[in-house]
Amino acid sequence: MKRQKITPKISNRLVQLELFPLRLPFRHPFLHAAAQRSSTDTLIAAALLADGTVGFGEAVPRTYVTGETIESVQYDVRTVLADSLKDMQPDNFSEALEWADNLPFQNEQGQNMNCARCCVELALLDAYGKFFQTPLSGIAGWLGFGAFSNLRPDHPVRISGILDGSRPA
Repeated sequence: MKRQKITPKISNRLVQLELFPLRLPFRHPFLHAAAQRSSTDTLIAAALLADGTVGFGEAVPRTYVTGETIESVQYDVRTVLADSLKDMQPDNFSEALEWADNLPFQNEQGQNMNCARCCVELALLDAYGKFFQTPLSGIAGWLGFGAFSNLRPDHPVRISGILDGSRPA
């Protein structure tokens, strides 16, 4: 009898999600109508898959924008989002997109968790994009399929930005 070599399936199960608070100083203070800052506080998420693939995400919580802080984002990730991810092991990139799309938007108090969801979602999509060898820019091509079928390509997209208020001219 001839021996067959059995190749085990490489696991893409999410095994760890770490959060790293980071303060980055500005060269010059930044002023706008809601605040003046000399640094930014951000939160980096690192999603580790069983095969060693790591994906990164970032969120910039602002109490005057989303009502979130670094501490509230860390809490929401630990107490709400982590439970939604404990069995995450998509079979393809489309499933990873749908898994990320189904993450909760609110915590148990009914408060929005935009930044918490953002940093986790970006880390997951980066990790699974690497694992399935699908660039994140390819997400635009998924719009209109599966859970994304309610999005129309002709739907207008709103984009905003913040201008420094120190020199109005």
